[in-house]
Amino acid sequence: MQKARFPSTHMVLPEYRRLTFKQPADPNPIEHVKNRQEFQRLLELSLQHGVVLQITCRSGKNQWRLNTGIVKKINPHSGTLTLQTLEGPHKIDTRQIVDIISFT
Repeated sequence: MQKARFPSTHMVLPEYRRLTFKQPADPNPIEHVKNRQEFQRLLELSLQHGVVLQITCRSGKNQWRLNTGIVKKINPHSGTLTLQTLEGPHKIDTRQIVDIISFT
């Protein structure tokens, strides 16, 4: 079998090059949507019924922070939620949430 070679008579336009070498923003968008729906379900369960959640947040490049408590308030406009912990209320940026675990 011969190696496939690009014919030198064809010209690659910069627009085509950008399209072919562009990497997708999210390598697994379906899994991301599933997590978002599950996170929303758990947050609503905690808000309405007082279920204790453990929320893992990204606090640095390779650093994680665990927050355990009950969701008291969700603010969709600012993208934050208020978690009632043993130390008191704690605001969490929803963009930093990596994982949510329920203790039921």
